[in-house]
Amino acid sequence: RGFGMKSGKFSDALGEIDISYVEEVVNYGLDAGLYVIINVHHNDLQTQVSTDYWTQQNVKNELKAIWTQVGNRFKNYGDKLVFEVNNEPRNDNDWGGNTEYYNCVNEYNEVARAAIRATGGNNTERLVMLPTYCASADSAKIWGWDNLTDSDDMIAVSIHAYKPWDFAYEGNGHSNWIDSDYTELKGIFDEMYSAFVSKGIPVVIGEFGATDKDNYSDRTKYAEIYATFAKQYGMACIWWDNAATGYGGEHTVDIHRIFKNFDADENDPKSYDFACTDHYISQIIEYGAEPFYRLGSKIEHGVKKYGTIMPPDFQK
Repeated sequence: RGFGMKSGKFSDALGEIDISYVEEVVNYGLDAGLYVIINVHHNDLQTQVSTDYWTQQNVKNELKAIWTQVGNRFKNYGDKLVFEVNNEPRNDNDWGGNTEYYNCVNEYNEVARAAIRATGGNNTERLVMLPTYCASADSAKIWGWDNLTDSDDMIAVSIHAYKPWDFAYEGNGHSNWIDSDYTELKGIFDEMYSAFVSKGIPVVIGEFGATDKDNYSDRTKYAEIYATFAKQYGMACIWWDNAATGYGGEHTVDIHRIFKNFDADENDPKSYDFACTDHYISQIIEYGAEPFYRLGSKIEHGVKKYGTIMPPDFQK
């Protein structure tokens, strides 16, 4: 789903067929020399941060089950495989949170971390990413994060930071990079450094990016400044681009758009529609990056699913 030049992120799945597919894709990334992150992404439990005891218990049980299964499957993999225990955990659509919610996230993180370590093998010392509340870089959420065990130093903080928000994310926000954007972004990195890196806790910014407002040169400047800050402050960062907009949207990477008929011959180029994909990839190569491409499907939240379904012939 999200790709950097040196890394790839893949979401979790339970069930033997599903987890076999996860392992297949993980191997693609590792074989290409990438670092690979497996995470729980857009599972319902990520919106179930709560003060209710039984809700908490259900989420903890599910996290333990997921990471026990995933941990056992991948416990003999090397250090280039990283686990991220949850994606943007929050209470429904409450992106602000409070102290009780921050503490709940810390408890969820600890259950997942402990389950991973208990599977043994290389998981006893694998890097595990623990998010803040909704993985936010906001001040209160940064300082509300806590690693509930002092005996495990192979922990990194998981952050998603589309900052400065008005420039980087807000569709109706300003499109030109200005001095105050630089000041705001530097302040965010300063605070993350103070809260984490200065104390020996690594930070992985698993998502950053900027909405296309027909402002390519400003977005390029933003990306360069952002990456420079990350390097200076000793943090890893990953540009998040799922091809959802521009260059054909879902026609760029979604299986059901590119290979529309699963009864067709998968070895016949005529069975595929790579028009949008070719344009997308050519732009990446033109600007000096090395693409790592895989077919997938966009996340769907509606009652009816169009693309996020198991292909009729899994081997294809």
